[in-house]
Amino acid sequence: MKKILFLSVLILAISACKSGKTEDQKKYSSTFEDKEYQLLTIEDRNVEDMDLDMRINTEQNSVSGESGCNNYQFTYNLEEENLDLGYGVATKMYCEETMEIENAFFGAASKVKHFSQTDSMLYFLDKEGKVVLKAKERK
Repeated sequence: MKKILFLSVLILAISACKSGKTEDQKKYSSTFEDKEYQLLTIEDRNVEDMDLDMRINTEQNSVSGESGCNNYQFTYNLEEENLDLGYGVATKMYCEETMEIENAFFGAASKVKHFSQTDSMLYFLDKEGKVVLKAKERK
């Protein structure tokens, strides 16, 4: 009996790990909150040490911040669970040491179709529900 219980728990744990999503990430959100965030990941790349900004302004329907070298802004359209960041605008400086990260950021932003949030975290998700941008609230 102990073996069956152990195997059941192991199968559940493996299933949870394979999904790659927490329960909070599976639940799409339909309203943003005005907050300032620090970008933690761009797809599978950790960018926490770069201290990249992301601000949500619901009055202007905008997502803006600093992407490594340039400032950016997206004017989003949110309809129920579907999020379209639209086309982003950015300043045009070239910074050799951060352009790869910045290009990855804009590539990930172009995939965003949904979002999910908790009290302190924001997840931008692609059409399959995979996290493409993850950020934590600045305190």
